[in-house]
Amino acid sequence: MKPARYASRGAELTNVMAKIDKVLASMSSIGAGMGVVAIVIMVVVITVNVVARKTLDWAWLYVEEYSGYLLVLMVYLGLAYALRMGKHIRVELLVRRLSLRVSQGLELVTTLACLVTLCYLLTKSIDYLLFSLEWGVKSEWYSESIMWPFHLLVSIGLAMFILEMVGHFIRLVVTGAKEKMPTASTPTIGE
Repeated sequence: MKPARYASRGAELTNVMAKIDKVLASMSSIGAGMGVVAIVIMVVVITVNVVARKTLDWAWLYVEEYSGYLLVLMVYLGLAYALRMGKHIRVELLVRRLSLRVSQGLELVTTLACLVTLCYLLTKSIDYLLFSLEWGVKSEWYSESIMWPFHLLVSIGLAMFILEMVGHFIRLVVTGAKEKMPTASTPTIGE
């Protein structure tokens, strides 16, 4: 039998993990909400531009450029939320045929591989952000916008995704990789 002090430490650790998970969930939801706002802005701006071009023979030259930036914002800020909700594409054709133990091990290994890859991508995105800041990189499109704010959003999105992936990995380890990913029936924003 374990001494009572170990039991209380386990409860404290569980409380800490629950608080961290709550922060991660909030962070992911905020990112997804910002992605939704980006989609709405993109739709409105494109619609207004098309209507103005067809009716007034007038168009904003920078609509396509900023729509692309908003698309990047939507994707990168939505990655963490998509992971939390189980909305990432999962190819389970082979995994279903594996034993439970092997599939659990594979889930841990692939999660670690994703973390390593994401950390590499984050370092490269930060390098590019710093390059943009140092050299004052501007868009080559009509607007000649400074690019570092958009590069910053990519880095923020990747950092959020990494934090959510670390949380996913910890949940896998704590539950013995028995945790099921959320399914398409899991409630999402707006439901």
